[in-house]
Amino acid sequence: MDIVVTNFSHDVNTVYRNVEGKYYVDESAPIGMSVTNKQLSWGTGFYDFDNDGFLDLFIANGHIYPEMDDYDFGTTYAQVNHIFLNEGGTRLVELSEHAGPGFEVKRSSRGAAFADYDDDGDVDILVTEIDDTATLLRNDSPSDGHFLKVALVGTRSNRDGIGARVTVTAGGQERIREKKGGGSFLCSQDPRLHFGLGDATVAERVEVRWPSGERDVLTDVPVDRLITIVEGEDSGGS
Repeated sequence: MDIVVTNFSHDVNTVYRNVEGKYYVDESAPIGMSVTNKQLSWGTGFYDFDNDGFLDLFIANGHIYPEMDDYDFGTTYAQVNHIFLNEGGTRLVELSEHAGPGFEVKRSSRGAAFADYDDDGDVDILVTEIDDTATLLRNDSPSDGHFLKVALVGTRSNRDGIGARVTVTAGGQERIREKKGGGSFLCSQDPRLHFGLGDATVAERVEVRWPSGERDVLTDVPVDRLITIVEGEDSGGS
């Protein structure tokens, strides 16, 4: 798993690439984080917003000092948020100006919670704000990509499956998600794991490795749906 770290203003947000589970390399500059230099960033998350099979990146921004607006420091108190499109796993392209009216909102943002709240197959975002109402960003991305959502029910492990690792193989490509109890800054996420699958029309294999050591494997799973996997049952249902 790779790591993204958000930072104070006049510092670039950091992306660390995991190299074979042995060490991390700072990929912030080559991957495209230089545009985050003037923002003060908070809640963040890697999610496949367009279901093309590659994890995109959202970052909530907002300064802590209203006085920033009184001086020429090159930044402001209220700030727009960032969304980066993952181009084939090689670089992240900042597309906030082209991401619709939700990304024209300038506030002092903090937390970012991710969930498919309208159950249409793509990941939406709820952003918490300082001294303002929360901002709900509904994802209406035009995409033909397929998806799979996975809900976990532990039996020997904790009931929510916290700590489980799910690997979905579709179109010959493996995608990995870990079930976590929390999320980014002061937020919790949709407990269902979301996998963008691109052109794949079936998941050849879905494997769950539970905290107990139990392993469940499903094969030839139809896509564009939610499946529920109960620990030890080796089966899924919509």
